[in-house]
Amino acid sequence: MFSPQNIIIHQSKQGCQKTDNLFSPEVLDKLFMGVDVPGESFDLPALAVHRSRDHGLPPYLDYLDHVLKALARQPNMDRLVSALNLPKCVMDGIYESLSDIDLFVGALYETPVTDGIVGPTFAYLIGEQFHRLRVGDRFFYETTDQNIGFTPAQLQDIQQKASLANVYCKNNPKLQKLQPKVMERRTSSNLKISCSSFADFDFSLWKEE
Repeated sequence: MFSPQNIIIHQSKQGCQKTDNLFSPEVLDKLFMGVDVPGESFDLPALAVHRSRDHGLPPYLDYLDHVLKALARQPNMDRLVSALNLPKCVMDGIYESLSDIDLFVGALYETPVTDGIVGPTFAYLIGEQFHRLRVGDRFFYETTDQNIGFTPAQLQDIQQKASLANVYCKNNPKLQKLQPKVMERRTSSNLKISCSSFADFDFSLWKEE
């Protein structure tokens, strides 16, 4: 039965599948099939490459030079292919020079980082983007500006008690147990605990005088 609590329970105990650099035919040959012109469709990877060129993104090696300086600008194709897990057949006959490799193509074929699903270049770019979104937002909840942010006591209460597991438990009365780190699989250090174990917020900290 697909009740909210059953969905949460199954999501919390199932690990994500391994990723690869292959695309489903549905997005390779049938993306937006017939939306504008009957019988015509788009190719998602090709569209990603086209967009990157249209926006003037630097080539892959320029990003690699910033992320992995030890591997950047290697003159030998075989060494680069070996280091980055790039299949040589993908490169042969497509790019005249290593410096022509598109960011999307090069980063897509990198070996995933430890405990990650993308390679070092995409991992760096995604991490950098989230970092800038946070530090560039002066209204981010962890701001120390008392004129627009929380008080130290309020912030401490949020940091100690706010978690996805707590949100799930508080909003699903029929949910009885859940591991504290709900996005991680259950282990000896992340066992299921009673939902009643998750502390409530101290709303008196928000009471206005």
